[in-house]
Amino acid sequence: YVPKCSMSLAKDFLRVCQNTKAQKRNNDTQRLCQIVASRTHNFGNKNYGQPGDSDMTQVLILYATDYGNTEKMAEAVAEGVHSSGEVNVVLKKAEEATADDMINSNAVIIGSPVHMGSMDWRIKKFIDTVCSGLWMLNKMNGKVAGVFASGGGFGGAGGGVEMAMLSMLNNFAELGMIIVPLPKNTPNYKKGGLHWGPYGRSADKNMEHVGIGDEAIAVARHHGANIARAASALSGQTIFEA
Repeated sequence: YVPKCSMSLAKDFLRVCQNTKAQKRNNDTQRLCQIVASRTHNFGNKNYGQPGDSDMTQVLILYATDYGNTEKMAEAVAEGVHSSGEVNVVLKKAEEATADDMINSNAVIIGSPVHMGSMDWRIKKFIDTVCSGLWMLNKMNGKVAGVFASGGGFGGAGGGVEMAMLSMLNNFAELGMIIVPLPKNTPNYKKGGLHWGPYGRSADKNMEHVGIGDEAIAVARHHGANIARAASALSGQTIFEA
């Protein structure tokens, strides 16, 4: 037997707990929005748009980097996105990105160094821990996507650069996103591009570290601009109907 007063208290306690949790979620969401807004328009000393403008297309660039080469390419991609017009750019390392960053963006671009013919473990962790939930909820259907990579192994940017790009693109296909390739008429394509996206060779044929060349940086800028234009054109459109 449970007294009626005890049942009433229990219900009141449950309601308070639920309200407290809801308030905490609201506070956390507000704090996240403030963080995202603070990072949306600033990278270094460059202004990449006005935060908080919901009418503007937003492009999220995620990357992992070991020696700064992929980060250098990510910055070039961001410059290309910004050059396309009125677009917000959010540039983050993979370990800092959240599901809300993905949901609030019209396009997502992921960059990774090549590790043994595959993507960096930090990118893979983001896919497994964040993207899997978005896939379950169909949150990314119809958004735009693209990739880039850097490597220093044998065979161009490393024999596994194409496999690394494909492994990242496979995630975007699973999410129902629209993949933007890199056309072969892109300037400097022969020096820094595959049809999947830009790549930067960080070592010479003798495996000596030389860093990313200007050609690869130029290709990365073009890729960012292409993806931003595609995202702007498709913004607000229903591409895949349920």
